[in-house]
Amino acid sequence: MIKENIGVWFLEQGGSLFKPTRIVRQIIAVASALSLLHVLSLRAQDLDFRRRHSPGTLFDAKIAAAHSVECEMKGPGGARREAARKKSFCFEGRIEILECDASGAPTALSFSNAKISGESDSPGQLFKKGYGNFILKWVDEKMLLQLEPPGSKPTPEEIELLAIAFRPPSSQGKLDDLLGEKREYKEGLQWIPPGAYLKKIFSSRGLSIEDKNIAGKARFGQVSTEAGRECANIEAEIEISGIDGFGFEYHAWITLPFDKSCPPVRTKSESVEKILKKSIQRKEANPLAEDFDEMHLTITHSLDASLIPLLPR
Repeated sequence: MIKENIGVWFLEQGGSLFKPTRIVRQIIAVASALSLLHVLSLRAQDLDFRRRHSPGTLFDAKIAAAHSVECEMKGPGGARREAARKKSFCFEGRIEILECDASGAPTALSFSNAKISGESDSPGQLFKKGYGNFILKWVDEKMLLQLEPPGSKPTPEEIELLAIAFRPPSSQGKLDDLLGEKREYKEGLQWIPPGAYLKKIFSSRGLSIEDKNIAGKARFGQVSTEAGRECANIEAEIEISGIDGFGFEYHAWITLPFDKSCPPVRTKSESVEKILKKSIQRKEANPLAEDFDEMHLTITHSLDASLIPLLPR
């Protein structure tokens, strides 16, 4: 038998398998126990969904958002489908939160080292000037942009595309609105999300939604490490049905750090809204247009946002 340094490794005669000494086995056992205790401690703690932003927070960000509207009209002359109206927006760079309201919703953001692109139905170039470094603010729910160099002005199409991903404070849904305040983490645990927020936002649009119209579930997936942070992976599904002329589906995947000071490091969501309008008399607005008995609208929205917190500058 060829002996190695004491306490490190030895090689058995005639074999090719390295085996740990007693000391190394003890070290491995202790490390395994600590790792198991760490995982168990994560599983035993509550995951707080009440996440609020604060000024000075800096993110390395990647954001992709898309929005489309499809329309089909039916009338005496048959059915007709209009071309879908599609918009998309992509951002990659740094985002710093400059200001927040009392609820922790950002009201002013600074963008730097930005790479922005977008597509819409409108002709012309988009985001070609002034968007390397810029500031976005909301004043009375209206988006205002400060571009560089001073004097650069955004086009209405550019503001529309930015609005796909960046919404005014009153429209920024919070994570605890969707999932509840907190939940003890356990892989595979499933629960029913609260419906109060959905009732509120849709009631502002004149829709009366009751508990019986809402079907939803949320569940914990596995723990993962993202940007050095232990995170829980969460999936949520919501459907609103049983309302005349309206339907809604929402699906989200959220990667949320156990550290309650951090917002989700990634949020991916998809929503589909279906609206039926009947007895549309288009001749009243346009004498040359046809009347339609029904108009079917399908509105889809998707978002994939990665926000990795960085140290303040």
